[in-house]
Amino acid sequence: MSTADQLTTRRRFSWRRLPVVHQLRQSVGMQRGMLIIGLVQISLMTGMLYIFMPDELNMSWPAFIAIYCIAFVAGQLSNVPAGLGVLEAALLLMLPQVPPAKLLGAAIEFLDLGGDCRLDSSAANNLAVARTIRKERADVLLSPTAVRNQHPDHIVVSQLCRHGARLARYGGLGELNEQPAHTIKHHFEYAITPEAEPPNDGVSLRIDIGAKFERWVELMECHQTQLRTRRYVDLQTARARSLGLEAGVEYAQVLFPTADFLIANLDDLPLSVRLF
Repeated sequence: MSTADQLTTRRRFSWRRLPVVHQLRQSVGMQRGMLIIGLVQISLMTGMLYIFMPDELNMSWPAFIAIYCIAFVAGQLSNVPAGLGVLEAALLLMLPQVPPAKLLGAAIEFLDLGGDCRLDSSAANNLAVARTIRKERADVLLSPTAVRNQHPDHIVVSQLCRHGARLARYGGLGELNEQPAHTIKHHFEYAITPEAEPPNDGVSLRIDIGAKFERWVELMECHQTQLRTRRYVDLQTARARSLGLEAGVEYAQVLFPTADFLIANLDDLPLSVRLF
């Protein structure tokens, strides 16, 4: 056998040593490692979520993993940055038995705006509220009314929410650049006391709270400073009872829109309060 034939034969049997095949083997091994890491990550993530899920979930962990993966893929396919909001919406759609507030993990965040009787509508406080609105991406904003005959802190909080909602939708503010601009859909005000209700010359929104009445009372009883000075709970429940009877329900609360509503047709209008 000639030297040329020997070289040709060696080349035929040395294809496994080619760089392309070597890199292919490395990529396959890397993909296996990434797949294992991904499975572990999903297992840990869904496991933590599953532990904190409410009792209404009523399903096994493997079933929850499948639903979470579908929601995750939907978020990735939506082209929304980080799937923001899509994952949550998909979970709400596929888990209708779980109350939305429990599923999304409703949270309370406290802002240090100066303390009791020391609140002021300063630029720093306005930016702090705007920053929170951008962070939470809220659709509905609730705040006290700005009627004068009430605690001054309630008036200031009303002003801060109005100014914060406006600043949250503005672009170009250097202090807020860490979060993208956000526009809320609705801003409703509520009267903490009957004296704080605005003049009865505008449209209000009556909310049926009969199903949540006991829970609402429990939350009010947490406000110990109010309970020391007046029969706060009795005052609020009597007012809710009156508002409910006027609307044909057991208990109701009233919200005051800060802007007009936009509807497509009259069929979208809710019931009106007209019993008398």
